[in-house]
Amino acid sequence: MLIQAAKVELDIYELALDELDLVAGSRRYFEALGELPDDPQQLKNAQEKVQPLVEEYNRRMHRFQDKYAEHECGKFIIGAIGYIARTARQTTRAERLEALDKAGSDFQLARARLDDMVAASLDNEQIETLTLTAREAGFNSVHCLKLYGDDNGLAGWQIHLS
Repeated sequence: MLIQAAKVELDIYELALDELDLVAGSRRYFEALGELPDDPQQLKNAQEKVQPLVEEYNRRMHRFQDKYAEHECGKFIIGAIGYIARTARQTTRAERLEALDKAGSDFQLARARLDDMVAASLDNEQIETLTLTAREAGFNSVHCLKLYGDDNGLAGWQIHLS
């Protein structure tokens, strides 16, 4: 169960970070937008200047939302980037870019954790190999117990060696 969920989240990060490149798209927009002027006409001019970037970014974000807006991981990504955009009037260009870099780093770290978890997981055949290897290594007692989740799906293994 945990590995299946991790694989879904890896797909979400792949779409957001690699395929759609949402963080880099946000960065391009915030860099081009620059500092937001107080004058309404200057603000309108600045927004018009970056309108093509906004349209491209919105197209990518809508594609992501159509697929993963209801998944917790998708909500996390959408929420983090959305917060930076919603608070743009109260922050400087440098603060927006720093926040975006932090969010991108957090996304990469979460993906790395999921990659590690999937890589460390064992299937039934690998558990059997581990059991045989432990016996060949001299362990007298090797017991592998299946652990089940609330939905009765396999959640993991408990391995006792002595």
